[in-house]
Amino acid sequence: SASNAAGRVVIGSLQTLENYYVGWMDSLYLFEYALTDADLLSMFTNPANRLCTPPTTTPRLPTSANPSPITTGTTRSTGSTGSTGSTGSTGSTGSTGSLGLWSTASAFYAFDVNSQRLLTDSLGRRDGYVSPKPLTFGAGAPQIGCGQSGYFDGSTYADVMAEWNPRFGAVQPNEWTTVLWVKTTQSLRSCTQEMWYCGVGLVDAEVANVRDDFGFSLLSGVPIAGLGLPDTSAVAPFAVNDGTWHFVAGRRRITNVSTLTTFIDGVPVASATSSRVSASNAAGRVVIGSLQTLENYYVGWMDSLYLFEYALTDADVLSMFTNPANRLCTPPTTTPRLPTSANPSPITTGTTRSTGSTGSTGSTGSTGSTGSTGSLGL
Repeated sequence: SASNAAGRVVIGSLQTLENYYVGWMDSLYLFEYALTDADLLSMFTNPANRLCTPPTTTPRLPTSANPSPITTGTTRSTGSTGSTGSTGSTGSTGSTGSLGLWSTASAFYAFDVNSQRLLTDSLGRRDGYVSPKPLTFGAGAPQIGCGQSGYFDGSTYADVMAEWNPRFGAVQPNEWTTVLWVKTTQSLRSCTQEMWYCGVGLVDAEVANVRDDFGFSLLSGVPIAGLGLPDTSAVAPFAVNDGTWHFVAGRRRITNVSTLTTFIDGVPVASATSSRVSASNAAGRVVIGSLQTLENYYVGWMDSLYLFEYALTDADVLSMFTNPANRLCTPPTTTPRLPTSANPSPITTGTTRSTGSTGSTGSTGSTGSTGSTGSLGL
């Protein structure tokens, strides 16, 4: 039934005139029918379905519950006198393919911008707060080919705001992939177990005792992906603390069990399984550059850290290492949408068709009739 108890609708506060909004607002549309998912997406992507110039007359409300928008019909012009023919029409632009894998990340830290101790997410989703002092910046990993990198001095860490804490529900529940470049000579190990929490934290949500936590770290320079409850780690067979840049990644994939995989330079080098398939949300936050418990601090350079809320395939991880289209150098002008499938496949951007040739001299045209006006946009 209808929701008409209030007798009015209020914009900017509750109808009871409390809980007032503070902020800017633009282009508010109210529809008296339910838009389809495609309609909502079109309102975001298609300018024809938004209104900048007020219409000269008020459009009629739709007669059907879910009208399909169509573009406005054009008016046929009056034929011109036989002058030089018009230039041939420009070929239409090839359709743009999907963005690279970077666009499906939940956060991307390029280590190119640091303002007031904010570790800036280039996708505009989840900035991190750097403590206790700003990072030092230097040349980026040459394999990436752009930007800078950040140096962690053994006391600095970045607290990624809690909304990324791996509830991991955006695409594939409870799965995750961390991808980054590191350059270090550090060889720290704080305990004897072959577990991620004995190493220095790269991306970590460790909690004391056996809890539903996780992390990706370097154990005596060896990359290791870990999961708690029960404590499980995928330990790489060799170290990367040789003072040169290495591409490392950790992944949790869920079937009837959880499979942890550690990657070095795009190649899977270790795996381990855990019986737990539930979320890893004990910590309430994710820390970059140390364990979440603020110990075992990383000493070294870091570049192009991506956080994914789903499990990349082996081919995806390799492509992040080898294919520049799947990495991001220039921040996008708008925030890409998260993928609608668990394992989206990146494709390249379509090419632009060539411009048509110039037309020959035209004859005297007759007066064209006026075309009928099509329906307005959404």
